Amino acid sequence: MYLSKSGWKTFFPVFLETLILFQLGILTVYAFTGGFSLIIGVWKIRVQTPTDAQIALALTLIARSAFVGALFPPIAWIAFLKTLSRIGHSFLYKFRVVMRFRRKMLLYGTIFVISTVLLLLYDPLQPGLIGRYYNNREWQGEPMLTVREDTINLRRFAPRAQFATIQENYSVEWTGGIFIPRSGEYEFGTLSDDGSEIQLDGHLLVDNRGDHGLIERTGTISLERGFHAITIRYMQGVGEAGFKAFWRVPGHSRATLSRAYLVESVPKSVSAYWLELARELVKLVFIVAWASLALLLVSGALMPVPPTQPYWWEMISPLTRNLLLFCLFCAIGINVVLVQVSDVTTLFYSRFFVTTPAHKFADSWSHMYTALDYLQEPGRNVMYSDLLIQRHDKFQYPPSSLLFVQPLYRLFPGERFNAVANLIGWGSILLSIFVIFQIYTLALRAAAPPSKSEIATRWLLSICYTLTFYPVVKSYHLGQIQAWLYLWFACALWAWMAGQKEISGVLIGLISMIKPQLGLLLLWGMIRKEWRFAAGIAITAAVMLGISIYAYGWGNLFDYLHAVSYMGKFGESYHPNQSVNGVLHRILFNGTNVRGHAFYFAPYHPIVYWGTTLSSLLLIGMALFWNCRRQQANVADFSLAALSFTMASPIAWEHHYGILLPILAAIVPLAASSSLKRSGMMLLAVAYIGCCNYYQVANLLAETRWNFLQSTLFFGALAILLLLYRLRNVRE
Repeated sequence: MYLSKSGWKTFFPVFLETLILFQLGILTVYAFTGGFSLIIGVWKIRVQTPTDAQIALALTLIARSAFVGALFPPIAWIAFLKTLSRIGHSFLYKFRVVMRFRRKMLLYGTIFVISTVLLLLYDPLQPGLIGRYYNNREWQGEPMLTVREDTINLRRFAPRAQFATIQENYSVEWTGGIFIPRSGEYEFGTLSDDGSEIQLDGHLLVDNRGDHGLIERTGTISLERGFHAITIRYMQGVGEAGFKAFWRVPGHSRATLSRAYLVESVPKSVSAYWLELARELVKLVFIVAWASLALLLVSGALMPVPPTQPYWWEMISPLTRNLLLFCLFCAIGINVVLVQVSDVTTLFYSRFFVTTPAHKFADSWSHMYTALDYLQEPGRNVMYSDLLIQRHDKFQYPPSSLLFVQPLYRLFPGERFNAVANLIGWGSILLSIFVIFQIYTLALRAAAPPSKSEIATRWLLSICYTLTFYPVVKSYHLGQIQAWLYLWFACALWAWMAGQKEISGVLIGLISMIKPQLGLLLLWGMIRKEWRFAAGIAITAAVMLGISIYAYGWGNLFDYLHAVSYMGKFGESYHPNQSVNGVLHRILFNGTNVRGHAFYFAPYHPIVYWGTTLSSLLLIGMALFWNCRRQQANVADFSLAALSFTMASPIAWEHHYGILLPILAAIVPLAASSSLKRSGMMLLAVAYIGCCNYYQVANLLAETRWNFLQSTLFFGALAILLLLYRLRNVRE
């Protein structure tokens, strides 16, 4: 038998790598969920805050797969799969040899199964606090629900949740114990609307009680290492509701209280904690042993390929394989680290997209709905002067944008309008997966015909990159029409690469009716003598503008020009504004940063205004005229112009950069096959890391001179723009 020949020299590396893979799976689930407990009969799976050892194991696998290749001799990542498959074959083909010792096998198997069941049944500590939910404000009477839960929040009162119909006059109490890892000074606090409090060992530590708006209160206390009794209370009166409980461990930054080690009752001795940790370690060994056995059986059954023939992963191109590993590093590895210091990461938005196909958040839709309501009144032809400037309703789209949503406004009044519009956005992002696949395939058309493994991996790439690209999933979470525009732009780029430039122009013309800055591609196309493309934009824009003027009047069109000037004069300092305007506002501490203002723009500042104006002129001028007659426009030149015009806008929100994903799908193969291969791919890797994730931790720098690090998306886009200038002269 294969195992008897190689012994532990072969089995130990396989076991070790199975352990690493299992830990990576745990951390992936944690990054998506923020921690959970699942009980199915006697089986209990608990994922709470990962330890440093788990993070190290996950990062070891990622680093080994993507960069090192043979960190743990004697087998590397690919060799691990090969070895596993061969062991599986031998395990199945020589099962009769094993069965000669069936008595011993039966005895060992029985002991193993019984040990596993006993280990899962025995739990010295019950993790999580006891939550009691009351249909009154005073925590009195019989609770509506009593449940043990690992998180401390109001998720049960969210839309479509258990208590969605109860939005006022309720209260919640969580009681249990908290483990203090070391003696020292600890800070606890709540941010709530309305009242909340935290009691520790029976003493009131945080007093945030009463009817009030969103207020933060904290308290500090010196605690000895070990378990302490804790009670957390929240009550909601009328109006808005909000609650967050947090703590600060000495030497660490503030974190949500749900990340503490919480139990339903205070144990008599701290030894229970160490017993629980020992149990978790032994349980991990048992689970990995079961997983190894399952992998052996599955690999032997599903991989009946002789070792002399190529395996499926060897039939994938190196570029596609490396892109998949890089996606693993960006989407999982980086987020596992970020989740230790941030409440929200990109995978929060990914999970929201997957689980919520039609929500009612309305960043775009509420302003559009208000504008359509406004236009129902007779004689309304100065919509922007009234809504935007006087009433401070941030409707910033041109009048022509309302043509796209007016049918929904008539068919689905009220909140149904938001839900249907977001459902269309959800479908648009799903459809974009197909378009990203087509763009990447077209970009690789000079390569050899792809194998089935290559095609399947390309589909996997398209899915993974789309669902983990922060600007894309954030646009859906906000309730943004940008989710629609993202699909339209991806289709426009696909049509351009396929030679259907008039179709590409039509799509860009439609986009420019909502985002006028991309209308500059008309001028770009005329300068490049791309007449079919330019004609598509011009005809589409002319028809849509004509309909818009007929529907909403000349007055609103001219009033929009006034609104554009008004917005350009002030801009936005809120950190999601990833433009030169936003960077300058934040560096000069001019306006709000971590929290945006729902009604007002940033204060006027001459340095910001002229810096924005000059940088916009530079970005637009360079895209239009720099080396414009050297050769026919290619996909890099088209992408450069679209990205430049987006970045030139004084207000370029994070979700506007969703266009980067189809651009990257088009230019990554071009960069990999060009003379810029090494430097170009390194630049793209660094730029993508800056663009693909949400770095909430950077908000800690908001009040410092380092707050420009909040603009990682802008600087990542700038790096991609520089690479596009280098790729313009590369033949496709």
